[in-house]
Amino acid sequence: MFLGKPIKTLEKMLSVARRARKRIAKERNWVQGKLAVTAKGIECPPRSRKATAFCAVGSLHASTGDERIVRAIENLMLDVVDDSYYDDKEVSELRVLNYFNDDHASHRAVLQVYDEAIERLESRLRWERKKQRGAGHAKA
Repeated sequence: MFLGKPIKTLEKMLSVARRARKRIAKERNWVQGKLAVTAKGIECPPRSRKATAFCAVGSLHASTGDERIVRAIENLMLDVVDDSYYDDKEVSELRVLNYFNDDHASHRAVLQVYDEAIERLESRLRWERKKQRGAGHAKA
């Protein structure tokens, strides 16, 4: 999950996840079946200035151009989906966040997955910062 320095990566992931969640907070800005659409419902790239509605993954792409960060957050969100929505038999078939967004989720469920992923990132960031402070004291 970490791409180099854990604290910097977690901070970036948290920032991107919060922006992506905010982008689709209103149901009119969330879509199923496409990464992003214009106000007229025409499919477009998520990072297009014309995009007004996004799926869970499209919102991540719209929030950063860093594909590694998108994949790391998407994997975390898939862990949340696996933990919260499906039994073990179904999990193996659902390792694609788009599948959850498009075929199995309501807008509310997608926001709940974002909220839980953000909580996990915040918790991990607190832990990493605490660990770093402890390592600094050990050197003194």
